[in-house]
Amino acid sequence: MGFLKKLFGRNNTQPITTTPDPKEEQQQTTDEENNEALRLEHEFQTLCNDGLRSLNMGETDFATRCFQAALERKDDDEVKGHLAETYIRSRQGEKAIPILQELIATHPDEINLHMAMVHAARNAEDWDTLNAAAKEVTRLRPDLPNGTFYQAEAKYSKGNFDQAETLLTTLLSEHQDAAQAVYLRAKVRYDNNQLNEALEDIQHFIRMAEPTEEANILNGDIHAKLGQKEEAIACYQQALDTNPFHQEAVIKIGTLYQSMQEWEKALHVYSEAIELQSDFAQAYKERSAVRQQLQDEAGASADLLKSLELSPEEDEVKDYATLENRMNARYRNQNPFGF
Repeated sequence: MGFLKKLFGRNNTQPITTTPDPKEEQQQTTDEENNEALRLEHEFQTLCNDGLRSLNMGETDFATRCFQAALERKDDDEVKGHLAETYIRSRQGEKAIPILQELIATHPDEINLHMAMVHAARNAEDWDTLNAAAKEVTRLRPDLPNGTFYQAEAKYSKGNFDQAETLLTTLLSEHQDAAQAVYLRAKVRYDNNQLNEALEDIQHFIRMAEPTEEANILNGDIHAKLGQKEEAIACYQQALDTNPFHQEAVIKIGTLYQSMQEWEKALHVYSEAIELQSDFAQAYKERSAVRQQLQDEAGASADLLKSLELSPEEDEVKDYATLENRMNARYRNQNPFGF
C-alpha cells in the first residue's frame, strides 16, 4: 500500500496546481474536432457504400435508410440523387419529387435530373409535374423525342386528348420510328372515340414492334368497340397465348362469347382459366352466370359460392340475411330481363 500511495497518492494536504497552457487547450479542442470530423466522414462513406450496394441488389428499404443516415452526417448532392433514385425504384415518386426540385434549383441545366423528375412524376401520377419536367427536357435537348412524348402522356392522362394527339403527331412527323408514340396515339384516339384512326395506329405499332399483351388487348378493345367481335376475340386470344394467366383477356373473351350467346365456348374459356388459377374469383362469378344460362343450377350455385368465398362483399352481407337471398339477387342482376 505504501508503494501505491507513493505513486497515486499524496501525503500532504496541499493540492498541486498548474496553470493551463492555452495553446495546449486549443490544440486539444482542434484534435477533438478533427477526430469527430474524421469519424463522421468515415461513417458517411460507409453508409454511402452500403446504400449503393443495397440499391444494386434491389434492397431499396435498406438503401433508403443508408442514404438518409448518410445525409444526416453530411449534406451531399450526389447522395440526394441516390436517395431520389431509390424512391423512384420503390415506386415512391412523391418522395423523390421534393429532393429533385432542390437539386434542380442548384443544377437547372442537368438533363439527367429533369429525366429523373419525369420518372418520379410518372410514378406518382403527378401529371402537372410530369408536363413541366418534360418541357425542361425538350428545352435542353430539342433533338430528342422524349420531352414531347412525356408532355403528350401528361396531357393524355389529364384527359386532354386533342392536345396529346397534336403533340404525338408532331413528334411522329420528325421521328417516324418512335413506336411508343404510335402506341400512345392509338390509346389517345381510342379514348377519344376515333376508332378507325386508333385501329390504324395499333396495327402499325404491331407491325413495327414485337406485339405486347397490352397492344393485343388494345387491338381487341378497338375491334370490340367497332362491333367486330370475332376479330376482338382473336386479339384477346393472342394476349392469352402469350400469357395464359392474363385475367383481363379471359374475362374479355368470355364476355364476348356471352354477348354472342355462345355459352359452351364461354364455359370452356372460364373453366380453362379456373384450372390454371383456382383463386380466380371473377372467372367463377362469370362461369356461374354461364351455367345458369345452361340450366346447370347446381354448378351455378357452386361457382357463385366459390366466387363469394374468394372475394367476399361485406356490403352484400349486411343487406341480405342469407346466402340464398344473395345468390338470387346475383342471378337477377345477371339476367338481362331483371327477374
